[in-house]
Amino acid sequence: QRNYKARLIHMILVLGGNKESLEICHFLNEHSYVFIMTMAIKTEESVAFQYAQHIVQSPINEDEWMHFFEKQGISLVIDAAYPFTTAISKSASELCKKMHIPYVQFERETEQAKQVHLVHTIQTACELAASLGNRIYLTTGSKNLQEYMGKLHGKHIIANVLPVSDIVHYCETIGLFAEQIIAMKGPISKGLHKELFKWANADVVITNGTDKEEEITDEIEACNELGIPCIIIAAPYVQYPEKVTTIKELEAYLNGIA
Repeated sequence: QRNYKARLIHMILVLGGNKESLEICHFLNEHSYVFIMTMAIKTEESVAFQYAQHIVQSPINEDEWMHFFEKQGISLVIDAAYPFTTAISKSASELCKKMHIPYVQFERETEQAKQVHLVHTIQTACELAASLGNRIYLTTGSKNLQEYMGKLHGKHIIANVLPVSDIVHYCETIGLFAEQIIAMKGPISKGLHKELFKWANADVVITNGTDKEEEITDEIEACNELGIPCIIIAAPYVQYPEKVTTIKELEAYLNGIA
């Protein structure tokens, strides 16, 4: 019966890049589902190949997505691009809506996941950060730094900015002291993020959502390992129509649409 149901779902696309997506692939293999996986983090591909035979890079624009879906015969998308909505997720979900293809989000509700907060405005990020601690580490660059300073008045801010003299001077003119300025060009590894957060004695980290999933994931994992809340500012996005939080729920979902 399982094999029969698996054949009814012609081809699954797994949007992956984390340990949850690897668990999903293991489950799909066990139940004879045919699937393709995209990876958000290239450095994890060697591990992913133990779970998925077919790993591809995500298409860039809508035309490429459309061609990819049609060529591969995608009939279901499982989005495990935890813990924030990426441009990849948005493109894939919008196309699924147009093509009437089922789309389900997998987001495990772990203690680590609870440490990650997805917001959509600087105002909301600052209000949340202010409630979580006094020492606030910003990896959001210098563009909106003055706005953060105003909204986080009375808090101790540490800002990670580009190592450019004009930017460092700007930081000083708006009231940051030398020990509050970390002038460093990315990408920054998880290990270095971890050391910087520890050095700054950060209570909370605020970062921007980005298409560079690997960089954000390194920040999130560094925060998780230190037990520091991480606030991600991402563009507003429509909620997923379907969501599961466990492999058991995913199995029930697949049985329901097969």
